[in-house]
Formats: sequence, C-alpha cells, structure tokens
Amino acid sequence: MDSKGHVWVKSSASGGDNTNCVEVAHDDTSILVRDSKDHGGRRLRLRFATWQTLLRQI
Repeated sequence: MDSKGHVWVKSSASGGDNTNCVEVAHDDTSILVRDSKDHGGRRLRLRFATWQTLLRQI
C-alpha cells in the first residue's frame, strides 16, 4: 500500500526475474499503472472503460 492508500499488484506476467514489470492499483474512478521498479515515478491513469478496452485488445 502506498501513502495514498492504493494497493498495488504486480503483473502475473512479470516472471521471476523482476525486470520490466508493471503494477496496477485502483481508486474510485480509475485504474493506475506504474513501473514496479520506480514507485515514485510517473503513473498512467485510465478510466475503467478505457482499461477494459485495453485488456480486450491484448
């Protein structure tokens, strides 16, 4: 959990080497995505509908 109360979950596709991983969390209005190696770095914020569209495409 971060200082804003977000619970981050690492991608199950990250493998065991802990490189090139992403983590996701959610708040009341969106999905947050960040680099698992840079917790303080920039985050991508997606509306729920946009997240669902992304998941259908990959």
